[in-house]
Amino acid sequence: MDCRLLFSAFEEIFDRLELPLELKYLAIIESALNPRAVSRAGAVDCGSLCTELAKGQNLEVTSLIDERRDVLKSTEAAARYLKEHVPRLQRTGTWLLRPINCGPGNVNKAIDRAGGKTDYWKIYYALPRETREFVPAYIATTYIMNYYRDHQLNPRYPRLALHTDTIYG
Repeated sequence: MDCRLLFSAFEEIFDRLELPLELKYLAIIESALNPRAVSRAGAVDCGSLCTELAKGQNLEVTSLIDERRDVLKSTEAAARYLKEHVPRLQRTGTWLLRPINCGPGNVNKAIDRAGGKTDYWKIYYALPRETREFVPAYIATTYIMNYYRDHQLNPRYPRLALHTDTIYG
């Protein structure tokens, strides 16, 4: 599968939910567009959904079925989760990065530790280290994906393996 097809599908989901289309680049940072990626914390898929978040978004996660592995279902679930948390997380300039990477609770703790400041760069050191690294990486990725031509870069589009299995009853 071509990554451009993934981005097109991601855009349709984000557009329908009235979220910024640039959210599609989260999958690059979270998983390098690898639908079989697994984080250190056990989060799965391009959007790195943890089990609790996935189940909270009505995805089935059992020993037999893990709908986090369905790129479209997991992206839809992650987008719905972001949409639910937008009002609370708009306190910071980069609200869209929080729920997936460190969770709204950690953002609120960082704001409290920073004396109520809500500007991302003012709460930077109060955030978990992984999130501090994530935000600049997301900003850089979004920039390069939008302005690669201005820097004489020529993308090579990897073919993403599409592993499917059919079970007949």
